[in-house]
Amino acid sequence: MDLLHRAFSFLLFSYLLFSSSFVFASANNSKALSTHKQCIEDHFSALLHLKHSFNFSAEFSKTRLPSWNPDNRDCCSWEGITCDGATGHVTSLNLNELDIFGRIDFVSLFRLQSLQKLNLASNYFNDSTIPSGFEQLTSLTHLNLSRSNFYGQIPLEISRLTTLVSLDLSFNEYSNGSVAEYLKLEIPNIGAFVQNLSSMRELHLDWVNISAQGSDWAMALSSALPLLRKLSLRGCYLSGPIHPSLSNLHFLSELHLSQNSLSSVVPNFIGNFSSLTSLRLRSCGLHGKFPESIFRLPNLQTLFVGYNPLLTGEIPPNNTLRELSLSDTGFCSNLRDSFTNSKLLTMIELSDCQLTGQFPSWLVKLEKLMHLDLSYNGFSGPLPSWPVKLEKLMHLDLSNNGFSGLLPSSIANLSNLAHLDLSANGFSGPLPSLLVKLDKLVSLDLSSNNFSGPIPSSYGNKFQNLQVKQEFYNNSLQWNHSIILFQNTSSSQLQTIDLSNNSLQEPIPRSIFALTKLHDLWLSSNNFSGDVDLGKDGALEAKKSSMTEDEWNTPDKKPLFGTEVGEGSPVNRTIMQLNQRIWVDVNGR
Repeated sequence: MDLLHRAFSFLLFSYLLFSSSFVFASANNSKALSTHKQCIEDHFSALLHLKHSFNFSAEFSKTRLPSWNPDNRDCCSWEGITCDGATGHVTSLNLNELDIFGRIDFVSLFRLQSLQKLNLASNYFNDSTIPSGFEQLTSLTHLNLSRSNFYGQIPLEISRLTTLVSLDLSFNEYSNGSVAEYLKLEIPNIGAFVQNLSSMRELHLDWVNISAQGSDWAMALSSALPLLRKLSLRGCYLSGPIHPSLSNLHFLSELHLSQNSLSSVVPNFIGNFSSLTSLRLRSCGLHGKFPESIFRLPNLQTLFVGYNPLLTGEIPPNNTLRELSLSDTGFCSNLRDSFTNSKLLTMIELSDCQLTGQFPSWLVKLEKLMHLDLSYNGFSGPLPSWPVKLEKLMHLDLSNNGFSGLLPSSIANLSNLAHLDLSANGFSGPLPSLLVKLDKLVSLDLSSNNFSGPIPSSYGNKFQNLQVKQEFYNNSLQWNHSIILFQNTSSSQLQTIDLSNNSLQEPIPRSIFALTKLHDLWLSSNNFSGDVDLGKDGALEAKKSSMTEDEWNTPDKKPLFGTEVGEGSPVNRTIMQLNQRIWVDVNGR
């Protein structure tokens, strides 16, 4: 009985303790809710004016910001908005990837002077320069204006934001017809721009025209930004050599300098960046022996040094790399010994490395592999069996080799494959019906092989699910007249079809001409004759309808259809007379 009494007392005590804790927590939560302030009136008004300046793409916009509603006066609850709960001031504005078009109302934006984070990335502010006025946002720590079609001189005022920790102005391009314009740093130059930004941890200026010598840009960055961790200056018109002063950036975890004319050896001091996780030096004119010490960096996960044909070296065994690009370089010969036991590699690019022999069997043992490019080499023989363990592979490019024989049925084990390019090899036999099992496939290129016979009936539904392209040119294929190639033409995302240089005869399946997203259709060098009915729907008819009678019928104005033989033959408004070969280009190029 005494034991039972003690147990009851313990349970009663626990219940009272839990109840009091719940009441205390509820009281605190209620107090917190009661002290939360709505956004201040001026910020509410500024954001509404800002939204009124937006133009949204009806086709591509993921949202039209429905929560930005004047009936909901607490803008702190709106999409993309973060506020200081104690003051109601807007501290963060994130409009990333909302497909906003046109010019943005920066006057209203600069009224949000408590902003700490501003992200306008991946929008379409066409024909826009970055305006002056950013110096008003004195609390800004993170600014991202990347991929938004800005161009022209980067304003000096951004360099006065001394609290900036992260700045991303990368990949901005404005195209006016045949002329492309980019952001640039002239006045101020790179040195003057960064001299007051000593708090900077991340700097991304890819595609910004900096046009600086090696000593100038390296010394400017290393002296002004001692705490820098991520530096990305791809395609910035930098020249080399890479100056030793860059070694002072001891904390670098990412260094991206691809597509600059560095024309130098890779400096040994990069092997001392112990925190480095990503190094990208593609297409830089590098030469000499690559420092082996870089491969031994304990945290290195990404190494892109491809397209430096004079770069050589040896690769020691490595178990940390996840992404590796050595395309068009001189040190690809000993890869088997280097990566046979690697368990982490997800991407390998070895294009144009003068590799020969049969397919490297060790590659099919890399279970995490998602991207493999062995194109433009001298491999030959049949493909190996593809194990189920490679099911993560999404991109496979074996084009421009000497592979031959039948495609192995085990290729259907690559269930996540999205891009498959086997073009310019010697594969033979009928077009493999097993490819229809690849449900994720969006791009397929089997051109320039020795495939023959009818297109399998199972390809009917598979073709319409492809989103980018389907290329079978330069084989010996024939129509299978028992199939309807495209059953749901309005939902198909297919943009390119190339069936040229085969053994196809009429009739051309009418469903091809009803594809609504089609950009390019190539049917040249076949055995067609007679008439083709274009139908009333699809991209071809839409393009024809947008052209004048003269444009449609006059070859020198690039009509929609042009025959390679007898180009001047008349084109009927709905029927096109075909000669022996036909080229069709929906874009009218």
